[in-house]
Amino acid sequence: MSPINVTKASGDKEPYEESKLRRSLRNAGADESLINDIAGAIREEIHEGISTRKLYSMAFKMQAN
Repeated sequence: MSPINVTKASGDKEPYEESKLRRSLRNAGADESLINDIAGAIREEIHEGISTRKLYSMAFKMQAN
């Protein structure tokens, strides 16, 4: 499977790295169980070209619930 590219705020595209999402959630205080749940849900929703802003917005809404 080829990597999915995300669009950064600058407009640059780069491959999605789940480790960056996990690190952000960990830094925000999420426990590992929640991080695993959110990362799995994001894997199902992510698509080519999604903005990092939308990706992180989705993730942090899931964390708040």
